[in-house]
Amino acid sequence: MDTIREIFFGMSDEKVLIPINASGIHWCCIMIDLTKNDVRVVAEMLVAIIPDARVKRYRIRRVDGDLGIQFDSYNCGIYVLVSFELFVREERTGALDKDLLKCLRYRYLCMCM
Repeated sequence: MDTIREIFFGMSDEKVLIPINASGIHWCCIMIDLTKNDVRVVAEMLVAIIPDARVKRYRIRRVDGDLGIQFDSYNCGIYVLVSFELFVREERTGALDKDLLKCLRYRYLCMCM
């Protein structure tokens, strides 16, 4: 955890949110809680690329279940944003349905304008 703390020195001493765009077509993320030595990954493919040496120092967990399964090809960014919000607030939510996803897309769009 010291290496991660050194990388983010001066930026944060609590939580770090890292959005990742894979090949320009898919959003996923890594969320780090420096106070708990906890690394959460939203995307199974990212678990495979995290170095094995880190596993001994950090508790690396794949985030799944709470938000449900993404059944389309365009809401991955919404899932990442909701994951960030839940991680920062340390809350749990149920699965995201189509109507809620539509509202969330509009909400995040309005926040950008």
